[in-house]
Amino acid sequence: MGLENNIDITAHESRYLSDIDVSGFDEIISFSLDAHNEVARLSLPPHIKTALWEVSDFANVDNDRQARLAAYRLVYQDIETYLLGHFGPKKG
Repeated sequence: MGLENNIDITAHESRYLSDIDVSGFDEIISFSLDAHNEVARLSLPPHIKTALWEVSDFANVDNDRQARLAAYRLVYQDIETYLLGHFGPKKG
């Protein structure tokens, strides 16, 4: 339990971007316009690029577990599509 696409998410904890030291990042990718606007308000080092990749919004999905899982999977697919387009296929 806790595996989704072979990724263990049981220990995942959400954090605010303002609570993370981003100085070592090359790029910050936002998945909503609100998040992208929050990033724009931060004082980022000039080497950090920003991007907006809007994904499916599942906020209004029925609380049915299967419906929510299906919505999360659509978001995963959206992100996977963006990653492939941005970084190319996984190597190795």
